[in-house]
Amino acid sequence: MKEVSFGPGKILLCRNKKGELSAVGSKCTHYGARLVTGTYGGGDHVRCPWHGACFNTKTGDIEDYPAMAALPVFQVRVSNDEIIVRANVKDVQCGRQSTPLFTQVNDSPLFVIVGGGAAGSSCAETLRKANFTGRIVVVSKENVLPYDRPKLTKAKSIKPENILLQPKQFWDDIKVEYLLGTHATEVDARSKIVTLNTGEVLHYSACLIATGGKPRKLPLPNLDEAKNVFYLRSIEDCMSIQDRVDQKRVLVIGSSFIGMEISATILDKVSSVSIVSMDAVPMERVLGPQIGEALKKLQESKGIQFYLKKNIQSTNINDAGDITDVLLDSGESLSCDIVIIGVGVVPNTDFVKGLELDPNDHSIVCDKYMKAFDSLYVAGDIAKFPLKLLDDELVRIEHWGMAQTLGSTAAWNMAGIEKPLESVPFFWTSMFGKSVRYAGHARHFDQVIFDMPPDGLEPSGMKFIACYCDKNRVLAVASMGSDPAASIACELMCTNKMPDVNTIQDTIKKGDSLISFFSSLL
Repeated sequence: MKEVSFGPGKILLCRNKKGELSAVGSKCTHYGARLVTGTYGGGDHVRCPWHGACFNTKTGDIEDYPAMAALPVFQVRVSNDEIIVRANVKDVQCGRQSTPLFTQVNDSPLFVIVGGGAAGSSCAETLRKANFTGRIVVVSKENVLPYDRPKLTKAKSIKPENILLQPKQFWDDIKVEYLLGTHATEVDARSKIVTLNTGEVLHYSACLIATGGKPRKLPLPNLDEAKNVFYLRSIEDCMSIQDRVDQKRVLVIGSSFIGMEISATILDKVSSVSIVSMDAVPMERVLGPQIGEALKKLQESKGIQFYLKKNIQSTNINDAGDITDVLLDSGESLSCDIVIIGVGVVPNTDFVKGLELDPNDHSIVCDKYMKAFDSLYVAGDIAKFPLKLLDDELVRIEHWGMAQTLGSTAAWNMAGIEKPLESVPFFWTSMFGKSVRYAGHARHFDQVIFDMPPDGLEPSGMKFIACYCDKNRVLAVASMGSDPAASIACELMCTNKMPDVNTIQDTIKKGDSLISFFSSLL
């Protein structure tokens, strides 16, 4: 890869292993990372160094999410040992492909998408890319168009218009109908009928259910009646919290991603933040005890207090309907002005009829084409699907980028273009300007191998590459301050080139850089 100045901006030149040249936009369409600092294995795709989005270097198409749009592609040729590139100035400035207008669509067939989040929006957009010319209706419980949900816990101030995935004009141009502030009261899989809370009945030819999760509730009396208790699931939740936290004592229940991220985000506005969790170490289940403990130390260094391995036994509520303090099972009492609950989600599938839900978590099982029943597809947090990385073991993954990928995969198959899911999961978490990037999916791991400096897990250092292993196989790689390590690892897992545990251990013992070793395998 080579990034070069070109007219009003920059472009990315790539030469694949066959010697073929291509020229595309230079920045990821997600958050603008320079793709030249990402991963290119000499095939025909480039992967973002920050969040794993992947683009085809010949067509510009999105091959993996998160991404907001495809990359622009420019004409390129060689003449007298010079590379000649020709491009429209606006395409170079914009950095993304323009979406073709759909001037006319047919009323049938009707495809209904239930859920207007990451999975639903990527499905709607991909259906048009797949040249589906029927009617597309998206049923969205929220009152705003699809937006960048990860920013709810990471951004210090939120305005709906600033975090939309696409403006209204985009959806109008590709003829996608959004029914905002509307939800399905029933989806009958056998009759192919979606019934809405408005009373309207939609008879679909194909349907995607992508309703995501709903916040897990705590079994405490009077909790839901309290006026100062918040769950963080929607943009309205986020704005309500931000409007009320100034100089307040905030109690966060839960030490997973939502709890840890929102605590870091609001810290400079509040009087204090305390985190109560039944877990021994934050994020231990996903990131392991070492990284979980390191992130805890980072937050403690900023003044956040932790009460771990503890449960809330009771609450006190004043006459105004606010919780004023909570009693822990340890006997400690914590005063608070605001309570934020982030203890996970459960699949929102109660309205689905004609299907057997997974008895363990009420998710919907589907195949590698995201199909759960005749003409019925699922994506996002509610889907339990076979993951190629784990030899088709059924998994449910609550990642933003994965939800987009699942929705897009469903769309191709709904449109009659057979396309199996082959993506490697990728997620990230950020706090205090530091980000953990994670590629892969290690549901279980028997060891974590680190490549890092002596202070790599200390708040002052925070630089590491961690390999999550099970039975001599690397299932996931997390990194901080080591870009594009996770991006490279994702590419290695996608192409079945990830080395085994013994090889990685030998590399580190020899003092060789793991990121350099990974790069050599591309």
